[in-house]
Amino acid sequence: MDCFDGESAYTHGEYIVDLIDIIGDDIFISSMRNVGIDDWSHVRSYIYAGLSYGKYSRNAGDNKKLECGDLYSFSKKHAKLIKYFELEDIITMMLKKTNK
Repeated sequence: MDCFDGESAYTHGEYIVDLIDIIGDDIFISSMRNVGIDDWSHVRSYIYAGLSYGKYSRNAGDNKKLECGDLYSFSKKHAKLIKYFELEDIITMMLKKTNK
């Protein structure tokens, strides 16, 4: 997974976040069980990029302005995934940014 680069990373991340919304935490985490640490780190970065750019971001476009509740809802709905990928600090930081 050496394709984490530039704008494509945000697009890939957005697709991964959408996939997580569709299949849920358990299936996504299960699919990650045999992934090496380098790839795991890339997937973690993709998830962060997807949350930063996709429907949970301020950059999602005029019709999809980020509501703090949307990201909060994502973090509650996917609490297991957030813990598995150690994303708690990132989510907290993003929630603080949305409150400004």
